[in-house]
Amino acid sequence: MNHRFKIRVPDEHQGGARRQRIPLPAALCVATNDAEPDPEVADRLSEYYAAKGTPPGRWRGSGLAGLHSDTAQPGHEITADQMAALYGEGLHPDADAMIDNGVALKGCKLGRAYGIYTGGSAMLADLAKQEKSFRDTHGRRPDEAERSDIATRVGFDHYAAAHHGASPTSAREVLAWVNSTQDNVRQAVAGFDLTFSPVKSVSVLWALADKDTAGIIAAAHHAAVADALSWVENNALFTRVGVNGIQQLKTNGLVASEFTHFDTRAGDPDLHSHVLVSNKVQVADTPEARKAGKIGEWKTIDGSHFFEHWTDEGKLYLCAIRDASSGRIVGTGRVHSDGGGQFRDGEFLAALEGHRMVGSMGRSASCGDNAAMESFSPCCRKTWWAGRSGPPGGS
Repeated sequence: MNHRFKIRVPDEHQGGARRQRIPLPAALCVATNDAEPDPEVADRLSEYYAAKGTPPGRWRGSGLAGLHSDTAQPGHEITADQMAALYGEGLHPDADAMIDNGVALKGCKLGRAYGIYTGGSAMLADLAKQEKSFRDTHGRRPDEAERSDIATRVGFDHYAAAHHGASPTSAREVLAWVNSTQDNVRQAVAGFDLTFSPVKSVSVLWALADKDTAGIIAAAHHAAVADALSWVENNALFTRVGVNGIQQLKTNGLVASEFTHFDTRAGDPDLHSHVLVSNKVQVADTPEARKAGKIGEWKTIDGSHFFEHWTDEGKLYLCAIRDASSGRIVGTGRVHSDGGGQFRDGEFLAALEGHRMVGSMGRSASCGDNAAMESFSPCCRKTWWAGRSGPPGGS
């Protein structure tokens, strides 16, 4: 079955971070953030994030250690099958290889399975039943082709009843109806998309600069993303246990992947990274966790707390990219915000100080380049792409 979702479009000029929930089944989703999806390849999450011309996604997060994987290691490339297993079904990213080596499907689960919601639809209920039957019979999850076959078969069985006796003209029409039905039904949250984007002037400089300067900017961007993710792990990443989630517990860190993209759907330069945070976290070894008997268990993220801080990692990212590039590139000493007031919050300044960031953008900022870059963007677009065979300075 092909379920689609949309991710919030980041503000191209202000920069910072945005986050959006990723509903299930994410393995068969496509985001429409930077470009309109190609209907022929819009079936999997990986088709969007690993778009043509972009570098492969790489694993990120301290929580990867708990997977005990040789392949899901920080900095290693993430494969489409790993994305399908982790984000699509909440399984260990190496589930396919583990099953091939004799591990039961149950042994590949990271905590409880995601909930399946049908919204009262007989077709979706039958679809969930057929997928479960496949897993029970084969001892593994269906691959992409098998999942599409199941969805097509079930869809054909229910199509006429939902369309006043009319028959579908093609399998594509059936799958479109399955998608549409599922779009209107609540879905479990498979993860969160954190989009980190510098201010427009940084992307323009990166696009038009020589290779060495562009490389410095790209490195500063990735270093800033890493700083922001570290802050998230230490300040915003918790889980809940007990009746109605009464107790909040610390976790061992993020299980995530980072994908770097280079432009907007309008075609102008926009260096930014999508960090896909899995909604699977492992309970850390703390006195509270010991008392609750939950150490090492895989749980879901405390979403309410996570979303409370959705602007904070963006502020930290902007501060970090300024610090990483300041003094190394002429003209990067002033990076704009929405007026600078958001950087003066006392609690956030304390967090910045803990990351040695106070004194860069922690006190003030300038928004003077916004209008200039807005008008300059169309002019630089042709210059940027002319003669380019790939992104300037690498990823």
